[in-house]
Amino acid sequence: MILSSKTEGRGGVSWREQQASLVFAKLCVTCISFLRLIPRSSFFTSTKGLNIWDLSSAASLARNIIESYCVLYYIGRDKSSDTEHEFRELLWEYHDAFERYEMLRTTLPSSANISDIAALFEALKVLIQNSAYFNTLSAGYQKSLLDGKDFKIVSNVDICKHAGISERYYRSEYKYCSAFAHTAPFSISQLDAFRAGAPDAEPILEHLVQVTTGFLTVAIRDYVWIFPDQTSEITSEVADCIKYWEQILRWEKLPEFKTYNE
Repeated sequence: MILSSKTEGRGGVSWREQQASLVFAKLCVTCISFLRLIPRSSFFTSTKGLNIWDLSSAASLARNIIESYCVLYYIGRDKSSDTEHEFRELLWEYHDAFERYEMLRTTLPSSANISDIAALFEALKVLIQNSAYFNTLSAGYQKSLLDGKDFKIVSNVDICKHAGISERYYRSEYKYCSAFAHTAPFSISQLDAFRAGAPDAEPILEHLVQVTTGFLTVAIRDYVWIFPDQTSEITSEVADCIKYWEQILRWEKLPEFKTYNE
């Protein structure tokens, strides 16, 4: 939160720095909401005397933190050529306008603002179509982007690889958390067996804490890379935590992992 507050509202920053700052602030707030669901956390809030441990919401927020980290890395640190970077920025703005237009079109088609949003959307669509990078993509992928299917041109799997995070670790944790976000049958069976205060319940929440801690530490690492003047805010304790999780997130690439499985 200190890092976020000290970089908020800066003037003269690039589009990349501005958006990264907003995404990082979102990460901080989501983390606080997550901690409010963890019984051993000082942020934990009781529910009018009810003994409730909300595993489903905690897992959903953990997934949100993973996704937000991937966006932070994609915007602020992932390497790209000048041409590709310009397209990433343009696609981001296009997707924003696309979503606004679709929300108005489907819910308030008579809105007085819809013509302005439609005009912006169409103008950005033309810029997208005339982009040199866009015209290097396959016709199918071009259509997918114009249809608003995605606002990133790099998958979360590849982003994690670029960030030094094991693909297997990302896939397994994201899939587990997604089951709760989607209210999948697996998550319902897990909730059926989960009891607040039970001896086997705390390790399940602790696992989610570990997952979010890992992604938040590398988020801090990357945010300081984006705003190097904030390096002095990183205490030795935080720096050690970052180094520790950089190793853990390599997962199956660790020598210990190979030895264990042998």
